[in-house]
Amino acid sequence: MTHPARPASRRPRTIAARTLLLAAIGVSSLNAQAPADSAAPATKRIRQTLSVAPRLRDYTVGATAVREVGVPFSYTLRSSRVDVRLDGASVRFEGATRTINGALPLRARLDLAARGGRDTLRFYASGSTTPSALDTAMTNAIGAVGTATLDLDAGSLGTPAAFGTRFATGTTFGEHGALRVRASLEAQSKPSTVAGPVFYSGTTWRLGGTLERRSELTVAAVDLDVTRSAADSLGGQNLFPGGGNLSLAGRIEKSFLDNDATIYLNGFYFAPFNNTRNDQPTRLIPQGRFLSLVGSAAIPLGALGDKLLLPTLMLLRESSDGELRTRSFITQPGIGGRPPITVPVQNVSTYGASGWTLSPSVALSFPIGRLDLTPEVGYAAGSVGATFSESVVARRGRAVLSSDQFRDRIRGWWTSVEFAVSW
Repeated sequence: MTHPARPASRRPRTIAARTLLLAAIGVSSLNAQAPADSAAPATKRIRQTLSVAPRLRDYTVGATAVREVGVPFSYTLRSSRVDVRLDGASVRFEGATRTINGALPLRARLDLAARGGRDTLRFYASGSTTPSALDTAMTNAIGAVGTATLDLDAGSLGTPAAFGTRFATGTTFGEHGALRVRASLEAQSKPSTVAGPVFYSGTTWRLGGTLERRSELTVAAVDLDVTRSAADSLGGQNLFPGGGNLSLAGRIEKSFLDNDATIYLNGFYFAPFNNTRNDQPTRLIPQGRFLSLVGSAAIPLGALGDKLLLPTLMLLRESSDGELRTRSFITQPGIGGRPPITVPVQNVSTYGASGWTLSPSVALSFPIGRLDLTPEVGYAAGSVGATFSESVVARRGRAVLSSDQFRDRIRGWWTSVEFAVSW
């Protein structure tokens, strides 16, 4: 989880739960390059933060064990009219059949604000991941545990460079209400040669809005976004499922004056549409609907309240279902000396898949001079599985030819330590 820098007043800012960060970038594997949304610059003085957060993740799905070591880093500069952010991460993924040493793209973002932060114009760009394309062994290693309910950076590998722009504007109404709307356009560089599977989303547009109500101790907001992408299949090598998605998010933040604690409740729902290539080799089950519910808190500790206890409980669920119909013809022998006849046959393939994880975690944030140190440890438990069946519909009825299913247990843990310096 990424935790906010400590504000001067010691009152904790909103904790950005890991799931909502993934949601903001399209559930990771759907759009690894889209930068997370943020409020417009509002700091009167220039404030800079440098953060490094090495982390270790260890998961087991069924009989497959994987480990991932990452070192994400970020730099931010905020002022009243300008917000600059640079981030990236190194990744080492140790799968059952292959070890991948790589890196997430270096991303740069510039926000320019006007009208006191009500209008924001954003420009952003990112390089390609390392590796920029996956080979068969890499694809199989990631696909053995590939599900949206597990937080693994390796699922974003194989993504080309991208650049884009976004405009957001807002207004206030009443004493506590605010409305923001946004529109963005992004383009990825099409690979000139495709050496292996890549995640190429082509050209993407996004439209969205946020409705917020803010009082002295409570903030409540609802976000609605629609995304649509256009990209070809690259000869069957494109991992992007196609189409677009609809996402709905809600959040509540409640502060308490008696002990300066804050609680956070977050919910996120993601539904893809026209994702005709949703069953990709880097996924254990086909891509589908995604739901996350997150509860977290920031509890001051110590005589000065300069330490923060940060417990979190997160529930993730993914589900998909579909049907594929194909038409063919079979020849049946004639009866009683009659000639053979050709009979139309409809082949029907259906599937239903789902997975879930429940993840409690706890972090402790405390200052050491200018340095904020935040160690965290978490655990994940859940399952993932699917049922597949094939049947034939002929003139004389329906006959089930075959069916198969699996259900694997998910267990795992992660730990990280964030080092953040602000000045």
